[in-house]
Amino acid sequence: MALGRAIQLGYLTMADLDKPVVSFLKELDQSKLVEGATAITVAEAMNMGSGIRIDKAKSRELMKKPGLLKGQGQIQAYLENSAPIPKAPREFKYQGSDPSMTMQVIEAVVPGTAEDFIKKEVLGKMGITNFAWQDDISGLPKSAAGSSIRSRDMMKFGLLVMNKGKWNGEQLIPAGFVEKATGKIHTNAQGTSYGYFWWRHEVTVGGKDYVCKSGRGAGGQFIFMFPELDLIFVITSHNKGMGPMLKDVPERILPGFLRG
Repeated sequence: MALGRAIQLGYLTMADLDKPVVSFLKELDQSKLVEGATAITVAEAMNMGSGIRIDKAKSRELMKKPGLLKGQGQIQAYLENSAPIPKAPREFKYQGSDPSMTMQVIEAVVPGTAEDFIKKEVLGKMGITNFAWQDDISGLPKSAAGSSIRSRDMMKFGLLVMNKGKWNGEQLIPAGFVEKATGKIHTNAQGTSYGYFWWRHEVTVGGKDYVCKSGRGAGGQFIFMFPELDLIFVITSHNKGMGPMLKDVPERILPGFLRG
């Protein structure tokens, strides 16, 4: 959503999503990057399709030298120590490197810092002031995890998506970006789709299928959106993994809104 806000304000364009990540990160030493690294686009990073694959032992080794991972050094390390990047389309892999690249692009294109931009232009615009956000090893806001907001503010993000990027009549995020972010860019064998950090699948209740767009967080944090029913509900919990809630909760709640 922060990157979408940058597009709305003219710091990026929708066409820029198809440009290589490295074209925005001027501090990278491209001569040291693995084969194929310069081809990863912003859109591919937001769809978990970067193709970055780093051996776990190598990751542990890199973490022992945090000073080298500050700023764009984090992305330098990813792209320098990955296995060669295959040509697109690449295998989907849900991993921290891809949102980290997205955050670095925001940092590179907006005035000031990504942190200040998010506080002012995203959270601030929606009146979200009570939140916590961890720092990544790069020093930027942690993008793969580590943010905490209240349930009522999670609901605001659901409203922002359902209203196609509008908040209190103001277009905060381009409608086309929101549609792409919650669309079916990648779909797995189970029929679950992934856009730009948002999920999408179908829920069957009473013999009818309903489109469900969702934001999902570790431990069972969910923003469920059902556009056809004009319905949003939020779940917070403390589980190991997602638990059965992804399937069970919509099947239990929807019937109450479908009666009559």
